[in-house]
Amino acid sequence: MREVKSLLLRTAFLSVLCVVGMPASAQDQVGEPDTIHIGVLAPLSGPFEVLGRQLEQGVALALEGLPDQANITVMAVDDGCDEERGRDAANQLVGAQVDVVVGGVCWRPAVSARNVFAFADIPFVSSGVRYQSFTDEADGPVFRLSGRDDDQARYLADAILDGSLDDLVGGPARNRPLVLFYTDGNYGRTLAEGVENALGEDGVTLALYQAFAPDDDLSELASLAQAEGAGLVIVLAGQADSALLADQLHQSLPEVPVLAGDSVMTSEFRLMAADGVEGVVFARPTPWRSLVDDEVLSELEGEELGSMAGLILPSMAAAQVALQLVDGDEAPFETVLGPIRFDANGDANVPSFQLWQWRDDLIWPFEPASAEEG
Repeated sequence: MREVKSLLLRTAFLSVLCVVGMPASAQDQVGEPDTIHIGVLAPLSGPFEVLGRQLEQGVALALEGLPDQANITVMAVDDGCDEERGRDAANQLVGAQVDVVVGGVCWRPAVSARNVFAFADIPFVSSGVRYQSFTDEADGPVFRLSGRDDDQARYLADAILDGSLDDLVGGPARNRPLVLFYTDGNYGRTLAEGVENALGEDGVTLALYQAFAPDDDLSELASLAQAEGAGLVIVLAGQADSALLADQLHQSLPEVPVLAGDSVMTSEFRLMAADGVEGVVFARPTPWRSLVDDEVLSELEGEELGSMAGLILPSMAAAQVALQLVDGDEAPFETVLGPIRFDANGDANVPSFQLWQWRDDLIWPFEPASAEEG
């Protein structure tokens, strides 16, 4: 099946996809042969509805002003952020004989829908699914603009290895005693294993690699870090657990920097971590607006987009890719995020993460201490 996927991907890049899997008789049932039918898969109800509506808005913006807009139809279906509903929604779009699907917010319904679309040879362009196996295990033409969750571990390790944190720790970070605390759940353990493996590949060994639970004595963890002479403490846990440990580390080891995962980027973390929030460096998914040309961004801000947070921009880009796939265009695909290419898995060449830091109760792009002082 992997060979099938590779063939489909090459077809998407190098030849005309036309109306995938739809015979002429089926085209006649849904409209004129040259009409493009776009399916949108999104949570349009429930707690994630706001993201689903952003996805819809991004698709609508991609179509604005197109000369052939009258020949493009959009059918949005609610997956309710539920696995079974995602499968049902996908079957509904297949039954409607769409040419291509844009969407995917929650990973479970997106994966179940992906399998349905693969069977029907319908390209699926996702703007919001970060679950790594979404593309890895796909047997059909699946494309992803958002970064992968497993990119984060590699990114955190690279920040230690490439010197990005050297000024923060007062010397080569890779040579300092590195202490890693993580919670033994899917988020913390997965990231911790990824960081440990990535560092190990470059010959760097952690001084301490320790799991912890929410009800552990956090002062003991801080003592363990102190005993190792920690030059950097890496905390990979959920928002609340990271906040409590960051606060304790600040009390016990105020001079030791903390590096964390993207769970700490919220205002809730700031409140729970108290004084421990100051100086915490973390991986943050790359803000979409930072990838958009300033002139284009200025024009978009004239729309009713607010700060353009969430999935509006990537969904706009996903719809632009989808239209070019159906038209048979070759990579790079021109989008609001710039030229997009996809690797053999279907993952885009979009930077997944950036380093940010909590300073003065706000998050800022991370800068080495020497740059700030200079």
